[in-house]
Amino acid sequence: MTRPFIPFPIFHPYSHWRPNRETSFPGNLQVSARLSEVSPLSQPFLSTWYVDRFINWSAHNWSPLNPHRKYNICIHGLEKMLNWSFANDLCLLDWTRTDFENYSDFIRSPPSDWVSLGKQARFQGNPAMDFRDWPINPNWRLFQSDRAADVSNEIDESVWKREIRCVTQFMDFYLKDVSANRENIASEKLESIVFKVSVSRGSISDEVMEWILAILPDLPLSIHHSQLIAMYLTIARYSVRHMWQVLGDASSPGCVDQFSRNTQGIWLETHPKNGTSIPLPPEFGWVFERYLSYLNIDATQPLPALSLFPKENTTGAYNLRALWRMTCAIREKLADMALASENSTISHASENIRRLTAAMVSSRSISEA
Repeated sequence: MTRPFIPFPIFHPYSHWRPNRETSFPGNLQVSARLSEVSPLSQPFLSTWYVDRFINWSAHNWSPLNPHRKYNICIHGLEKMLNWSFANDLCLLDWTRTDFENYSDFIRSPPSDWVSLGKQARFQGNPAMDFRDWPINPNWRLFQSDRAADVSNEIDESVWKREIRCVTQFMDFYLKDVSANRENIASEKLESIVFKVSVSRGSISDEVMEWILAILPDLPLSIHHSQLIAMYLTIARYSVRHMWQVLGDASSPGCVDQFSRNTQGIWLETHPKNGTSIPLPPEFGWVFERYLSYLNIDATQPLPALSLFPKENTTGAYNLRALWRMTCAIREKLADMALASENSTISHASENIRRLTAAMVSSRSISEA
């Protein structure tokens, strides 16, 4: 095994994942080579094979609305468990309670060389190549800098629960699969775990939201980006759906025709759970109709199945990450302009604007506060 141990991605990108496939395992030559370098004490191929079975089994319970998101959350936790086991010459299938407690400490405060400064692609491939030939991205790490623990070693409770739940669920699956009588080492609660104190994320009032939309054209943005951000924030505020449900994914991006208008002229969207039509407020309609006009779409006619957030002068659509980055890029300038405003409501909101997120904009956060 390579010393010091360098963590590596193991499972397919979602676009190349085929549940219950009959192809060779693990399906990538470099992953297979890295597994071969791991100490036999870790039983790397057997452990990874059982984890792969667990992923396929788990997929039956995933919502069809966001399987890609569920898959990515699942493999991220499992790859942490496998890589930590490999680094410590342990077999995941034979973890003891002490191993589990040591893993929990690792999750709370990962070593710096397992942390990247930002999100990195797992593999360096392209659609023209078979996934088996994709090289591993040498810059990929299990953790990102904004995820790593702070100097106090405190972690966010929701993150902790997600990571530990992954261990519990996998161990439940494995022990039942092999008809083992031993107890799940993750079933008992861990003691002496300190969580970060929850901090209010803040919210954006109607007046501040109106000011943001009005000031966007004054920012150093292209007209196209200004229109996209206005629509993105408006959907975040008024839609009953999560943003990923509105935007879709690369294989099926969200389209403008997911919104429709009834005979009274009220814009509607479909409830994500029961399929009923939900009326949207007039504020949504005003922004949406201006946006449709910008896209040269007649709002009085049935809407076409065109991308909701199209790229300018090229094919394709912007995804959630791209829209998020556009918003992040304007926050500082927006906040400075708000701070200089003579309107006290706007100036007092400058720090919230400096941390502006879709969750803060959502009207649900106001009604739940």
